[in-house]
Amino acid sequence: METFSRTIRHDEVLGLEAFCLQGYAQPFPRHFHDYYVLGFVVSGERELLCNGLNLQVFPGNLLIFNPRDNHECVSTSRAPFLHYLGFNILKKRMEEISMELTGESCLPQFKPTVFSDESAGNAFLELHRLIMQRSDELRKEELFYVLFSRLFGKYAHTSLQSRPLRSSQIKEACEYLESHASETITLDDICQRVSVSKSSLIRSFSKQLGLTPHSYLMSIRVKEAQTFLKQGIPPSRAALKSGFADQAHFSNVFNRLTGLTPGSYQNVFLKKAPSSNDSD
Repeated sequence: METFSRTIRHDEVLGLEAFCLQGYAQPFPRHFHDYYVLGFVVSGERELLCNGLNLQVFPGNLLIFNPRDNHECVSTSRAPFLHYLGFNILKKRMEEISMELTGESCLPQFKPTVFSDESAGNAFLELHRLIMQRSDELRKEELFYVLFSRLFGKYAHTSLQSRPLRSSQIKEACEYLESHASETITLDDICQRVSVSKSSLIRSFSKQLGLTPHSYLMSIRVKEAQTFLKQGIPPSRAALKSGFADQAHFSNVFNRLTGLTPGSYQNVFLKKAPSSNDSD
């Protein structure tokens, strides 16, 4: 029998609450929320009744409950223990998200309640992990807008506001990332510099460069770290000097982008050739 646990984390930057239910087998009686709930089923199966519709919920499904959606659910005998991740979003915050993405402050009605979407699911899982770990604010914000742009574009039946950036704005954003790579950078910092919204920045940056702002920043930091490593600076110091918060994250990103660990990379350049005797 699985042990039940519940974890909740409030994220002030994003203005939402993240939670995790694990090992939950009890039914949820009929109820509703005064806020939005976005969820992801990691494991377990449920029979859900929402607004009079009978729905089946399986691992990998996303769920969206609008405010005042009446719903209840019970576990199935095949997979009774639920592992469920979710975000709670207040109506006021959703109005702000709507204004950012569509140019209109409104409370969208998302449909359907249960759906599968690999792109949204992947963004959800990474975003949830970063919030629970209290880490990586730029990547966290970036994923937030990637996820909600997807949800508004496909499931809220509203038109996303399109304000593409000029090439000069993209260039200025890149220059800002390069000159402040060793510092903590947020989307607000970049957007204030180039006078655009967060959603417009992410869409245009990715379209023109093929990279998100966070991916671009990681590339710059790894490049700087390579310079430090060649100079013989220890990997732990090279990580901090190039803007990484900890060595574990640094090693992971460095290995992913170069195919080598920082130590292995450094050894390539610091390895001394064997001395030779010139005398006959």
